[in-house]
Amino acid sequence: MFKGIISEVGKVYSIINKKENKIITIQAKLTKELDIGSSVAVDGVCLTVIEKDEGKFSCEVIKETLRNTTLKNLRTHSYCNLELPMKISDRIDGHILLGHIDEIGKIVKFIKKESYYYLEIKIRKENKIYLVKKGSIAINGVSLTIQEIFSDSFLIYLIPFTYENTNFKYKKVNDEVNIEYDYLGKYVLNKGFKT
Repeated sequence: MFKGIISEVGKVYSIINKKENKIITIQAKLTKELDIGSSVAVDGVCLTVIEKDEGKFSCEVIKETLRNTTLKNLRTHSYCNLELPMKISDRIDGHILLGHIDEIGKIVKFIKKESYYYLEIKIRKENKIYLVKKGSIAINGVSLTIQEIFSDSFLIYLIPFTYENTNFKYKKVNDEVNIEYDYLGKYVLNKGFKT
């Protein structure tokens, strides 16, 4: 379980094909806090550490995860958002995330305004049901607030701190991003609770 507050931006050291899977090795300072078998969120995707070395850790990404996330787009030297799992004693500064990606969105606008960044992301129309104005959403593992909702896209604002301390600073229009909709909202819709 995660909270959408990025611990570090890591750099992909190597990618090795293993049949239909990939072994992704990432350089990161937080490696020292990981154990073999630990969970870690990579661009919002919950993965398991299978190996670690001095300043690097490796995860095996299966075919299904590659198909349904942007991890298939990673290349050597790509930058990825990393988050350690939350402790029960942690404050939840963002919102509760599971690291299970619901869909891949596409950046359709990315504009710098005076004191923030304006980011519009296109989604599948049928998933608009999960969007709530001023509600929470995770993009590449970052907990963010939905500002506006359109027919097949939504708008978020990034403050300069978030832009500088995540891999958003490397993103551009037409890039794909991982989206995890708010778990509590999905649960309520799935169970058919009346308001």
